[in-house]
Amino acid sequence: MGGSRGPFGVFQTFLNEIIDSLSPLGADGMDSTATAAMERIEAVPIKEKYCRDDIVALVATEDGSGFNTAILCARLFLDLSKD
Repeated sequence: MGGSRGPFGVFQTFLNEIIDSLSPLGADGMDSTATAAMERIEAVPIKEKYCRDDIVALVATEDGSGFNTAILCARLFLDLSKD
């Protein structure tokens, strides 16, 4: 059995070949919804503790146009996204 690596050895070699052949994929990947959500999240000040007022500030919008973005951010924070 000198040269035999068994099924796991063959699989590991195959897996290593696949991993070695991978390369980074350049993609923007952010549509207008993702961009708006990131901007909204980045606008939240970093604090040691957050309270209800911080959630109100996240969801509040001047004209109501950003409400869907704010709800998306809140759902992402709560791990309740639609995806």
